[in-house]
Amino acid sequence: MKLGSKVLSAAAGAFLVGSIAAPASATISLLLSRQDLVARSGFVARVRVGKATYGESADGSTLITRTEVRIAKCLKGSCPDSVEVEQFGGHYKGKNQRVLGDGELRPGEDAIAFFKAGEKGTAYLTVLAQSVYHVDANGLARRDLDGLSLVERREGKLVPIDPGVEAPIPAEALEADVIRIAKEK
Repeated sequence: MKLGSKVLSAAAGAFLVGSIAAPASATISLLLSRQDLVARSGFVARVRVGKATYGESADGSTLITRTEVRIAKCLKGSCPDSVEVEQFGGHYKGKNQRVLGDGELRPGEDAIAFFKAGEKGTAYLTVLAQSVYHVDANGLARRDLDGLSLVERREGKLVPIDPGVEAPIPAEALEADVIRIAKEK
């Protein structure tokens, strides 16, 4: 590809993103169906979130959060017993960075999470906050999609949508649905 073509492609991409009306304080993400979320994930599990540690990327330009996660129940794929989830952002040496719309893993919480496997025992959330269902004391699972401006494809275009507040789902029903979807693939 010639340089001119690369610049044109980048400009077209910037125009596409810029043409979608979204709040300035949000990350734009394609809303995935549960089937797509399961398909794009290397593994899915019910987890217990452990402690988080904070640091910088090798070049010092980005803060990194690494959260210990213990696998309580594997729902799809080959799940390790535990994994270190790596995410951009965090608090380190007086600096703060945040990725709006990223999934939050809260120490001590019960969650159902969708992952992509990384190297050397690390993993990444499949697609931001869409990847984490927080399970409350009553066994209900819900996602916190704050900070995400969601879009869907319609007739070849990305169109902003408002999914509203998602209704909670019993965690056991979500687990069963993920297992069913994973078996269908």
